[in-house]
Amino acid sequence: AALFVREEKYNENVQEIVLLKKKVGEQSAKIGRLDSEIRRLEQELSEAVKGAERINELLAAYFGKNDLRVLVSSKKRFEIVRGSVVAKNLSEGEKTAIAFAYFITRVQDGRHPLADTRIVIDDPISSLDANHLFNTYSLIKTQLAGCRQLFLSTHSFDFFNLVREWVADDEPNTKRPQAHWNK
Repeated sequence: AALFVREEKYNENVQEIVLLKKKVGEQSAKIGRLDSEIRRLEQELSEAVKGAERINELLAAYFGKNDLRVLVSSKKRFEIVRGSVVAKNLSEGEKTAIAFAYFITRVQDGRHPLADTRIVIDDPISSLDANHLFNTYSLIKTQLAGCRQLFLSTHSFDFFNLVREWVADDEPNTKRPQAHWNK
């Protein structure tokens, strides 16, 4: 038996087995940490993709077409594309629409119940042409109507009248709201 232990280097092999088991344990722990990190990154990417999809739905409703879209880049950042090319030189109206769609998406992300949320929007139709006035009004009415309180500021008398009619329609048993319009 002593000859076998010497010739086969039994003790050295046992020590190497112990060291290899220790390395396997360390690598298993590292794999566990990396798997956890992968799941976290996949979750973040999934949330970003869902957010981009929601923004794109709102942009399609806003513009009535899908040529301007938000995509998630490989670096987990939003990219604005027109067709298949990264959009450059966006108009002020396009910037406003994208920012507004992002704002609505963030308000509806589920972190805070909409019914408990107070929202302040300062002139959501600035930099937009008259065609988009109704689209903006429609998005506000359909997406934010359930909030606890909504403050809207505008320079557009037409937009003001739409909002005023909406409030009057939603509150049929109340006196018509008083218009406070400063020219």
